[in-house]
Amino acid sequence: MGELEDQFVDRYDQYRVTIKSVRNIEASVQPSRDRKQKITDQIAQLKYKEPNSPRIVVLEQELVRAEAESLVAEAQLSNITREKLKAAFTYQFDAIREHSEKVAIIAGFGKHLLELVDDTPVTPGESRPAYDGYEASKAIIQDCEDALTNWVQSKASVRSNLSTRARTLSQRRKAKAEGHDLSHQDAPMQGETQSWVPASQHGEYEAEEDEEEEEENHVSQNRGRLSAAAEEPAPA
Repeated sequence: MGELEDQFVDRYDQYRVTIKSVRNIEASVQPSRDRKQKITDQIAQLKYKEPNSPRIVVLEQELVRAEAESLVAEAQLSNITREKLKAAFTYQFDAIREHSEKVAIIAGFGKHLLELVDDTPVTPGESRPAYDGYEASKAIIQDCEDALTNWVQSKASVRSNLSTRARTLSQRRKAKAEGHDLSHQDAPMQGETQSWVPASQHGEYEAEEDEEEEEENHVSQNRGRLSAAAEEPAPA
C-alpha cells in the first residue's frame, strides 16, 4: 500500500507541474495586456484634458498594434491552456484509476488471506491447532504482487461505459467542432412550418386587434360620460 501511495503522489506531481505551466504561460501574456491597458488609459486621459492633442492619433495607432499583438497572444494562450488542462487531468484521472484498481486487487487478495485464518470456536481448555497456512499465504501474496505488476489500463476491471444518448451527444459535439455539417440532423419534422411568420400577418390576429380597439374606445366613452356626470352641479 505504501508503494501505491508513493506512485499516486508521483502521478499527482505530474498533474501539478502541468497546471503550473499554464500559470507560467499566462504570466508571459500579462505584459501585452498591461501595455494595451496603459495605452488605453493614456488616450482616455488625453481626450479628457487635451481633446485636440496630436498625440491621440499616435497613441491610437499604437493601440491598434498592441491589440493585434495581444489578440495573437490571447489566442495562443487559449489553445495552450486547453491542451495543458486536458493533459493535466489525464494524468490525474489515470492516476486515480490505477490507484483504485490496484487497491481493489490488494483488497481482493487480502480477503483470500483472511480465509486462511481459523476462526472455529474452541472450548475452554482446548488448544487451537497450529497455523499451517504459511505456504498458502506466500502463494496468495505472490499472486497479488504478480497481479499488481501485470496490471495495465487496457485491462481495467471497472469500465465507464457511456449511455447511448451521452455517446451520441459527445460524437455530435466532436463532429461539430471538427467542422462537419450537422444541419441535416436538426431538420424540421414533417408538417412543421419552414419559416417564421410575424403575428401581424395572421388574419385572426388582425381581427383580435380590431376588437380590442373597439372595446378600448367603448370604455373611454363610458369613462367620459361618468366624468361629465360627476362634474354637473347637484339640483337645489
